[in-house]
Amino acid sequence: MRTPSSRLPGHYYTGLAQIVAEHQPDLHEFIARAGFDPRMLRAPNSTITLAQLDCLIEAAGRASGCAHLGLRLGRHARLTEHGPLGYALLSSGTLEELVRLAARYYHLIVPVVTMRYARRGACAEVTFTLAVAMRDATLRFFVEALAVAFHAQLDAIVGPDNDDFEIRLSTDEPADVHRYLGSRFAHYRFRARSTPGVTVILGAGLLSRPLPMANPLAKQVAEAQCDVRSRIPADSKDVVALIEMMLAARLDFHLTRDDVAAAMNVTVRTLNRHLAGQGETFKGVCQRVRFAHACRLLDERALTVTQVAARVGFGDVANFSRGFREYIGMSPTRYVEMGAAQSRADAA
Repeated sequence: MRTPSSRLPGHYYTGLAQIVAEHQPDLHEFIARAGFDPRMLRAPNSTITLAQLDCLIEAAGRASGCAHLGLRLGRHARLTEHGPLGYALLSSGTLEELVRLAARYYHLIVPVVTMRYARRGACAEVTFTLAVAMRDATLRFFVEALAVAFHAQLDAIVGPDNDDFEIRLSTDEPADVHRYLGSRFAHYRFRARSTPGVTVILGAGLLSRPLPMANPLAKQVAEAQCDVRSRIPADSKDVVALIEMMLAARLDFHLTRDDVAAAMNVTVRTLNRHLAGQGETFKGVCQRVRFAHACRLLDERALTVTQVAARVGFGDVANFSRGFREYIGMSPTRYVEMGAAQSRADAA
């Protein structure tokens, strides 16, 4: 698993840097806040941290007035941007071979995203999962950019006349979605994933499509270069934050160890070991997030205790009340009564 301290290849975000530079000719304020000059992303092999990307997305969104920069910038993605991996992908014999290869080395493109490929009968499923916790705006940027970038590169490889695919996103549908996707909007399904990320369904006809630049020898050489670059040890520093983000993103607050392990690209046993090393358990982290959210809902006093229990994934209100009492130190009813009493005292 890569952490937010991982360096992200800067050239993927030059579009954001250009927006900031165009709307903010004096970059001193941005540089002071973000800790880097966005113009440096034009340099070969430039990298940025996830925290710096947060600042870049925030500044670009504010300057452009666009809340969906991922949909906007993802359209410009090209396989040639990916260095040796890009050449290996372009040299693949079929689309299925290309996608399998991309999944194997995707950490070289975006180290905070896990890509998986699975053949399911006549179709295949490609999944992109956010592997670290991140701000809401950054998460939306990644999900939208991943979806549109895959689509743009698919069109570039096999031609825009292909229709045998569907793209499912975890994010909400933008009000002005047609502005970004045009007629291709029909292939997108928003709010169609329960965990943050993107799922692409590819039909058999596309998978077997021969590619025009197939070259086994060039592919072998490029793969060897990718192997060298891939020898980076995994890190476990942000496991708890990742679980908290994934759980909060699910409407039913239901999350399994398998879900998290898949996002981290590790086994469940390794996930448990990482958590133990931080003095945590999977159940403990999940309970903390669920009851913290329950407290926020109870503070609003808009829902009954039974409704709050259902919102945070409890089918039985008795189990919810028992767990709430163990974790918070009082019953949910008592918690509401104390909150109401405090509100009256504050108003007096």
